[in-house]
Amino acid sequence: MMNPATASAAYYGSETDYTVNYVPSGKYWAPATSMTGVSVYFAMDGDYFRVKDTKADGYSAVVEWSDNHGRTGACVNAMGSGSDGTCNKNFHEGYTITYRAALYDAGQRVGFTYYWTDETA
Repeated sequence: MMNPATASAAYYGSETDYTVNYVPSGKYWAPATSMTGVSVYFAMDGDYFRVKDTKADGYSAVVEWSDNHGRTGACVNAMGSGSDGTCNKNFHEGYTITYRAALYDAGQRVGFTYYWTDETA
């Protein structure tokens, strides 16, 4: 039996990255998918996810993503309300990247958009 003290947070997919406080200039950010508390964007040039935490609710703003070849993951903005950060991914050119906005509390999903947005890397 697992000791609850040793249980770890589980974000969507097999890869978890945390945003850094850096938003590259000169990028075209694909239109956002959002919900109350989080807005997410994708820049095909450089494969950046941009995650904005838009509400002081105690939740982490997250983008959940997958590609059309089975790679999955999450980019987590745990920097707090009002923060805007990025995760730099390295997707294969021509792959379809599907993503959606989500909110997490201590690694547990508490909300997400019901639709996914598709872009090409």
